[in-house]
Amino acid sequence: MNQQAEAEEYDEHRPPGFFARMRDRLMGHDDDEDEEDGAPESDSSAPARPPQRKTAPTLRLDQARRVHITVRRAVRGFEEARRAADGLKDGQQQIVNLEQTPVEMAERVVDFLNGATYALDGSVEKIGEQVYLFTPASVIIDIEDKPTGNSRVSFVDTVTP
Repeated sequence: MNQQAEAEEYDEHRPPGFFARMRDRLMGHDDDEDEEDGAPESDSSAPARPPQRKTAPTLRLDQARRVHITVRRAVRGFEEARRAADGLKDGQQQIVNLEQTPVEMAERVVDFLNGATYALDGSVEKIGEQVYLFTPASVIIDIEDKPTGNSRVSFVDTVTP
């Protein structure tokens, strides 16, 4: 027997490798079932029926992830700003409306929330006159009509007092 024939014979009897087993399992194909029958493949008396395939297992990857957005309509002091920062730490997006807040307090609140957002590697976007969106790192702000191609916006670039 030549060396190539010996190698092919060895490969036929060698158990499949890890990747081959995973491919077969995910694709729903099992070679062992075909060999166990021992019956000839083409039997003219039996009606031809397509081989039944096992269904591949379904892998679910957190498709129904909930997103929590807190809208703070009137931030009048640091207590509301602290609650907004705590919400950011919990992974919640914060929309903060400072239209009815005195100018000096609004600047301090924006500075405080910018610091919290920076510490959490989050993003800030000014979405209206005195209305800001603060997001944690897990959220990407994507604005379609903004001329820059960068979807991840730094708080320094967007917030100016």
